[in-house]
Amino acid sequence: MDGLDSLRKKQETEIESQLDKDPKSDLVKAKALIQGIKELEIILTQLLRDTIRAKVTELCSMHPHRTMTEINTLRTVLHGDLLDEVKERVLKSHLENLNILLHQVDSLQSRKGSYFANSIPLQLQEFIFQTVDCLYRYDMIPASMVREFFAIDQTLEVAVHNMIQRFVRIHYDSKKAHTFQRSNFFLEDPSFSHFRNLFDALEAKEHRRSSWLSDKLFMQKIYRWFSTKDEDLDKLILEEDDSFLETLEAHVDIMLRNKTNRINEESPYLQTIDKTIENLLKKTLTLTDKKILKVISMIIDFIVKNYADYDIMEFSKRASPIKEAFKLRYASLDLIEELVRIENYLSGLYQLERSGLKSGLNGKTKSELTSQVGLIDSYIKISYEKHTNLISRLCAQSSIFHNYSHLEKFKIRTLSAQGYIIPIHQLQQQRNSYPVQSQRKHRWKALLHFWI
Repeated sequence: MDGLDSLRKKQETEIESQLDKDPKSDLVKAKALIQGIKELEIILTQLLRDTIRAKVTELCSMHPHRTMTEINTLRTVLHGDLLDEVKERVLKSHLENLNILLHQVDSLQSRKGSYFANSIPLQLQEFIFQTVDCLYRYDMIPASMVREFFAIDQTLEVAVHNMIQRFVRIHYDSKKAHTFQRSNFFLEDPSFSHFRNLFDALEAKEHRRSSWLSDKLFMQKIYRWFSTKDEDLDKLILEEDDSFLETLEAHVDIMLRNKTNRINEESPYLQTIDKTIENLLKKTLTLTDKKILKVISMIIDFIVKNYADYDIMEFSKRASPIKEAFKLRYASLDLIEELVRIENYLSGLYQLERSGLKSGLNGKTKSELTSQVGLIDSYIKISYEKHTNLISRLCAQSSIFHNYSHLEKFKIRTLSAQGYIIPIHQLQQQRNSYPVQSQRKHRWKALLHFWI
């Protein structure tokens, strides 16, 4: 209640400020928000009162002087199906009132085209979702009631809009909003745990829909920061009818029907789906624009997480080029991340002092240090060779791997890591540490030696 009270006071302050600036201001919407806050307070008070009353009634049916058999019998007489039915009706009534208020506070249509919606309606709507989550979290309502709540009048879309608007608002100036590449990564934020819990209560199909709507709206928001000039991506992200999601779900329906009825109906949607995914994969293997790659990565991650078990992308085929492309893509990303970690570790062995590289870093002797770095050196060379051989083999098998662009990234990262390794090797051959200038000189010599 304290949060609602502070929200109401904030809105009242804004109204007073607006009236001071312009006494003739139209404050109908602002006053309606205050009324909405008051209505939510009333609903929460009634909900708390009814919950306590139901619990007291249940406890009053138990008498300590009776046997357990008598208590159970009496409880059935006083409560049983009748009490459960009354409790369900009361809770459903409260949920319906919450849903009506949710849509009265701010409509979905009013937010379209708006980058930042008014924060007070957003907060009030979030209080409503938090209330429903609290009821579900503490077993006051079942998952079926949560599903009924979200089935009313685009409530799922309102929840998604609320979550993404708040996320973009909070992280607009931080790196978090710019480093995405995983589907629904924003649900990892602890402040959005109520949305995660509510979405998890949905049926599988609606849960997939909530994931797609969330990803899609987020991608639409970050589209303001850049233009892909890519018709395929524009169609996927900006389309209003969610035709790609509908195609995926139509295919899943056929697969589930085949499994249930033990038949083998051919899906007419599979070819369209595989073609779309193949085009996206080709882009990830050839494009170098980081922002576009993040958008594509998010779409692909959504597909992999939600549809890989439904014969999509020919995963069941042993030598499928699409399956191999997925493996290569993730193997490439893993290798690049590993090279970055190695480079960071090696750079930490250097101390920029006049004495240069110290001989006993991290409690190690020169011999221990050079032995460890020798293993790292071998690992880098072997990993790089295996990966380039894999790329060569796949290029010979399918045109999808032609013009693979990430190979250049491996060269750059390997080059950088090698530049730290060579000077450390010299510690075995010299008694004194290298001066800083000598280290830098050796690094560049090492880079040239490795790639010439």
